[in-house]
Amino acid sequence: MHTPRKEKTALLGDLLVRSELISRHDLTTALTIARQMSLPLGHILSVNRFVNDHELYAALRVQALIRDKLLPEQQGLDALSMVREKSIPLEEALETKGWKSEYYEFTNNLGKLLLDANALAEERLEAGVAVCHSSGLPLARVLVLQGAISEFVAYAALTAQMLLRDKKIARDQAVGALRLTSMHGDTIEDYLEFGGLRKIRPDHILRLGEMFVLSELVSELDLLSAVERGLVEAQPIGHILVSHNLIKEEVIEAALRLQDLIREHKLDPLQAVDVLKEYAAQDKLSLEEIILRVASKKVLPPPTAGLQADDAKLLETIHGLGFVSELELANICKEVNKGGISVMDYLTSETRFLLTEAKLKTSMRCRELVDRGALTLEQAIFAVHIWVWSGGDFDNVIKDIGWLPEIEKSRQ
Repeated sequence: MHTPRKEKTALLGDLLVRSELISRHDLTTALTIARQMSLPLGHILSVNRFVNDHELYAALRVQALIRDKLLPEQQGLDALSMVREKSIPLEEALETKGWKSEYYEFTNNLGKLLLDANALAEERLEAGVAVCHSSGLPLARVLVLQGAISEFVAYAALTAQMLLRDKKIARDQAVGALRLTSMHGDTIEDYLEFGGLRKIRPDHILRLGEMFVLSELVSELDLLSAVERGLVEAQPIGHILVSHNLIKEEVIEAALRLQDLIREHKLDPLQAVDVLKEYAAQDKLSLEEIILRVASKKVLPPPTAGLQADDAKLLETIHGLGFVSELELANICKEVNKGGISVMDYLTSETRFLLTEAKLKTSMRCRELVDRGALTLEQAIFAVHIWVWSGGDFDNVIKDIGWLPEIEKSRQ
């Protein structure tokens, strides 16, 4: 039987010899020491001063770029020679040799965006880029694995890169929205829309990646890698997930169908997630059969059903602002219905301290502004996030955002 020959990959020592940074004798000596001490070759070369740290780092990056077929081998060798001859950074040497890689450029731009948004410290970026180029892993995934940024911020940065690439936002908008996302936690689309940009996507539409994560079919880290590679290679995320054997093609098709049903208001996002999770876990039922069963399930009434209208609105606001959890909301509704008291009496009772006076007062102010049409609930949630972080007077926060004139106008 014919066995396919394994494609030869660039070896670190070979690259250093062929670029004349070390001699063949130096490499043989270093390899012998590395074997005896069970240490990486690069460490031995650096410690014994065959190359300096700057040259070793450049060689590791060239090795990764050649291996990923992003850099022609000869250009990499020429650039490494120039790094030593002219004592210049690898980026400058590659540029001099006329090399330009979309992936390399994307990685640098992503790092600069995170730095400018104060979402990442410079030393953390340098460490991340080093691992990125030596391991071949995408930068966003490396930074998350290193604990430098959260999955949420990484995803926001990739979204900003996509919108910049498609010329849907300016760079200052991307930097500002990413900074707010890293500080307060809302999605970058929310901040861009609150800043006056037209809607990035329709309400209640799940991205494919979000659907796969919520359905527990793909981890957040794998999604980050797929999104970054998709942006660099200009490929749909579904294609990337299938090519890396993370998702089956039929599951991608099912997810696309579910997106259409959400868009047509025939399924809500949570139902779609339940359908996709069940469909991927079995091979007996068709997608349509699972959709019919999930869609026919009885929808439970909201916890606030049965409360007075004003009480229900106030509790919905308090919950929407994140001041009480789903469980706390259900317990409050149960106790209020059972005791025959108002929500306000329940919340201000000395025996139940669920909210500070400031949070209760802010919740009531938000409800008033939403009822008057001066703010949407989403805008109120956004303003409260800023208020919780900055403190002070809630109306002053609204004024700083630029919404107070509209609110004052609505009073007239």
